[in-house]
Formats: sequence, structure tokens, C-alpha cells
Amino acid sequence: MLSKKLDKIPICLKLSPYDGRGNYKEKLFPILRHEIEPAYVICPTSFICGTLECQPRCLIQSTQENDIPMVALIKGHTVHQNVPVLTGKCPRCKTLYAADHECFQDTSTIQNNLKHVYLNSAKYLKIGKSLWVDHLFSTSAINAMFNFHASASAYAEYWNNTFGTEQISITCPQIWQAFVQQSVRTIAEECGIDAESNDGLNIKEVTTQAYSLLGENGIIRAADQHALIQSVTIHS
Repeated sequence: MLSKKLDKIPICLKLSPYDGRGNYKEKLFPILRHEIEPAYVICPTSFICGTLECQPRCLIQSTQENDIPMVALIKGHTVHQNVPVLTGKCPRCKTLYAADHECFQDTSTIQNNLKHVYLNSAKYLKIGKSLWVDHLFSTSAINAMFNFHASASAYAEYWNNTFGTEQISITCPQIWQAFVQQSVRTIAEECGIDAESNDGLNIKEVTTQAYSLLGENGIIRAADQHALIQSVTIHS
């Protein structure tokens, strides 16, 4: 039964020189990689609301179809253009579910502030207005800074010279975004928590809250004894 199904797959995909009756049709031409490239979509990892009051409740799309953002995605070292970004929304508690974070209203305070939760399981990170990257990109930025003590501007220049295209080039603030966001998620995962902060913070405020949440007297234990972290800690 399995062999018959495998035999039907190339016929369904029109990748067989023979028809369904075994008759020779024509010689196959080489398959071009760009013709079989998958269509990437950046979306939440879950399709149901995870809060205790709503679980399980299906999410709805938070934006109209015509307003879905189309962004650039760096996967590996390849740039994919016009990738749609979908955000889910719980119709009951109004929690927003994005690919890299969740946003909910904190009802425990009088102000009902919006809270931003960094998902440790996120496959893609948003590092610019219309730019997302995968873990390979963000971890490469971290490794370059720790192993070679490279600055964000130096790594941005290296990436642009090596992998950059006419359509896209990386800036220093975007590298710093990747460094901070990946660092926060990596350390939070080791601590067994999801880092939470107020929504709408700039990257400097995110860094300050990350030290307050994940650090012990200004030193993050996962990077203790590292010269670069000690230097940053002393200066901060």
C-alpha cells in the first residue's frame, strides 16, 4: 500500500515521465529551485487562545485581508520578499497573538496597561518595520559579538558585504534588535519563564527591564565570567 502511494506522488506532482497507465510521455526537464520554493507565511504558532478563561477558543485574524503587512524575511542567509504577517486575536479577551510575542491587557492594575510577552518558542523575530529574521540570523549576531567582540555596526557591514542585495541591507539598530531580542529569549528560556514587559518600549527600555527581570544585581548568570558582559555591567 505504501509503495503504491509513493508511486502516485510523482504522477500527481507531474514529475514522472510516464502517465498513470505506465506509458512513456516525455523526457523530464531539470527542476528549477525557484519554481518549487515554498510560500512563507509568518503567523502565530498557536491557533487557539491560551488564557484560562478562554481556553480553548479559536483565534480570528486581527487585520483585514487588504491590510495584511507584506515584509522581507531573512531565513538562513536568503532574503524572501513579500512575506505576509498574520496576527491572531481572541474575540473574548482581546489578546493579540503574533509570531514572536503576545500582547494582553493587564487587568490587575488600575491603568489596564498592555503587556508584551516575548515568546521563547518564536521561530522568527521582528527587527525592523518591515523586516523579520530567523534564529540563524539572530544567533549569528550574538555569536559574532561574543566570540569576536564585534560591534553591531561591524556585523551589519559584514552581513551586507556578504549576503546583502540591492533590495535589502541591514542597519546597525536592526542588528542590535536581533541581539537583544534573542538574548532575552535565550536567558528567559534557561530561567524557565517568558519575559514580560510593558508594551511599546524602545530597545533601550527593553534592555533595562530585561536586566531587572533576568539579572541578579546587574549580572545575568548565563553570561557570568564573560569579559564583555562584565564590561557592559560595570558601565551600565
